[in-house]
Parts: sequence; C-alpha cells; structure tokens
Amino acid sequence: MTEKDHSTQKKRRPPKKISQRYLENAGLFYLERYATSSANFRRVMRRKINRSAKHHEHNPEDFYPMLEDLIERYLSSGLLNDDLYSFSKVRGLKSRGNSDRMIYAKLMQKGLPQQTIQKAIDEYNEREGFETKDKSEYEAAVKYARKRRFGPYRTPPNPERYEKDMAAMARAGFKYDMIKDILSPKDEQ
Repeated sequence: MTEKDHSTQKKRRPPKKISQRYLENAGLFYLERYATSSANFRRVMRRKINRSAKHHEHNPEDFYPMLEDLIERYLSSGLLNDDLYSFSKVRGLKSRGNSDRMIYAKLMQKGLPQQTIQKAIDEYNEREGFETKDKSEYEAAVKYARKRRFGPYRTPPNPERYEKDMAAMARAGFKYDMIKDILSPKDEQ
C-alpha cells in the first residue's frame, strides 16, 4: 500500500464497554436485520463480548450470564423462536431444491438440534401435502436439476455431461436411484 492508501482507509472504532443496555441494543439491532436461531445468536453475541472484553481488558466469562439472561428473555418474548426460524429456513431451502441432507447440514451449522429440524421438515411436508418424505425429496431433486440445467433440462441436451450431473446431485444430498430417474433421457413419444 502506498502512503495515500493508508490515509484513505477507514479506522475501525474501538468496541464499546459491555453493559446490560449495550447487549440489549446490540441484540435487538442484530435481530432487526437477521432472522437467526438462539444458538447462532449466542455465537454472534459472544464474539461481540469477546472483542469488547479483550479491548477493555476484562474477562469475557463475567458477561456470559448476562447474555444467557438476555437470550432467555428473547426466547420467552418470541423475539427468538427456533421452531419458526427452522420452518422458514426449511421452506426457503426446499423451494430452491435443497435435499433434506443439505437442509440438515445447513441448519445444524446454525446450531439447531436435529429434532427441531426434523419437526420443521415434517411440518413443511404436511403443509405442502406430501404423503411421504420421498415425494418431497423427489420434487426438490427435480427443482435442483431444472435450476442447474442438468440432464434433460439442459438445452441442447448433452449426454456427455451425465456423469458430472449425477455427481453434482449426489453432492447435493440426493439418492442415487432418484438422481438416475431424473437425469435419464426421457423418450420422446
């Protein structure tokens, strides 16, 4: 960097000291901008606490109980709702053609337990009228193949890409038999 580049860089403000009011304001500001799970919210706020504690030479462990109280209040008031969050994420991910396995992986990264994720998937399938999990999964696989223009959804069809298309769908979490059925060339009748 040149000397001029250093002068135009924006200096980062030092973090504020942690207080109950500061945590509440920072938490509300975060929740206004992002929907999140309680575990992910905890992670985000702990990073904020750690950064502030390091800068002001405090022990971050002293502020964690304050954060836990805040999370409990937000859960009881409905500002944080893991069931609602997981259902909305499942609905969005299914509409984009994600497999159940991919949905599990993404939501577990957000700190949601398996039971909550399974409950959301079951609720989604029930609301959408899928009698079985396989029908929901098949529809998601078709959406994924259509979106990515795999197999018969490619214009013009390219049978040489069959193996690569199958591999991509397998990495996305779909079962072999389902992939084979979707990507097999359809006979024109």
